[in-house]
Amino acid sequence: MAYGVDISRRKGILCQMTYTDGTVEAIARGLRHRRRQLKLTQQDVADLAGLARYTVVRVEGGDPGVQFDTVRRIADAVGLTISLSAQYHES
Repeated sequence: MAYGVDISRRKGILCQMTYTDGTVEAIARGLRHRRRQLKLTQQDVADLAGLARYTVVRVEGGDPGVQFDTVRRIADAVGLTISLSAQYHES
């Protein structure tokens, strides 16, 4: 099974990736990249998302224990949308 991860701006795709593993890390890289594009600090993003800075650090660090809603709130704060899809291939 492969997982598709789209991290997109509200107006156009920022990046599109497909991984069999490493999805959490891919999302983390996309969010960190976008934050840096916007020249925001982790504290800025935390304030925009209504979270603690440590939570942003955990998400950007690829912590798999973070809830998806928390990741979505960070994505919203930096103007991104995350969509996940599972693709099953018959052998």
